[in-house]
Amino acid sequence: MGHRDKLFGRGPRGAVTGVVGLLLLVGLGGCNSLGPACTDILMPGIRLFVVDSVSGAAVAADGHVIASDGAYADTTFFAAARQVPDVYVVEDRPGAYTVQVTAAGYAAWERRDVRVTREDECHVRTMSLTARLAR
Repeated sequence: MGHRDKLFGRGPRGAVTGVVGLLLLVGLGGCNSLGPACTDILMPGIRLFVVDSVSGAAVAADGHVIASDGAYADTTFFAAARQVPDVYVVEDRPGAYTVQVTAAGYAAWERRDVRVTREDECHVRTMSLTARLAR
């Protein structure tokens, strides 16, 4: 059984699991007397613009971003063929992060103590950073 089958509740008990899961999501996500009803949208904690330090254009190399806060780490990769310079990490998790960027042909970049704070009870305020990578 593939990931998609599990997600949509297919299989021997899939119909029952899918219906029960849907009812729980609707019941718990709608009217909640214990607090606000949060949306299913995840907000990025950090929006990182990865650019060449000389040209200011999106880095034309495959790269890697790590945002860590203590034992927690969020990792993402970006491709040389992308048209936009932004990368998003740390979805809906406040903290004080160390952000590291590496890309083929460039020196590593790091910024410490990047603070992601709550926007409200459900989401974080997105912090924007620019990583200017040098060759």
